[in-house]
Amino acid sequence: MALTFVGLPFVVRTSSPSSSTIAGLETPSGGTVQFFGQDARSLSVRDRKIGLVFQHSALFRHMTVFENVAFAMRVLPRASRPPEGAVRAKVHDPLRLVQLDFLADRYPSELSGGQRQRVALSRTLAIQPHVLLSRRALRIARCAGAPGA
Repeated sequence: MALTFVGLPFVVRTSSPSSSTIAGLETPSGGTVQFFGQDARSLSVRDRKIGLVFQHSALFRHMTVFENVAFAMRVLPRASRPPEGAVRAKVHDPLRLVQLDFLADRYPSELSGGQRQRVALSRTLAIQPHVLLSRRALRIARCAGAPGA
């Protein structure tokens, strides 16, 4: 099996084993995974710029929606990490995309299940991944307001 990704952004609906292999968490037993013509097996996990939206939202309960999304940007490698002022300014962009910017001061326990999933998507989008992996790609596209989804 060969997977080639050539466009940005790209949403892929995968099974858990496929996600792990594409993201670089597991070594493929055969075939290739290519990003922009380069064999991804030669890229570190960090260099692949993969966004992975888990089926369970995995939000930090002690952090607000705003802080959950900001966390993703704060843990980027130093060379690509935006300064704190830019993080604070950019958090609302992915939240607006999933239509939740008005809930930025809420905690996960104050959100519905669908809202928590959209916060998880927003947190993933905050790092501007090349490829977004999800078991629920169509639902993700609807959350992000993709045309025709």
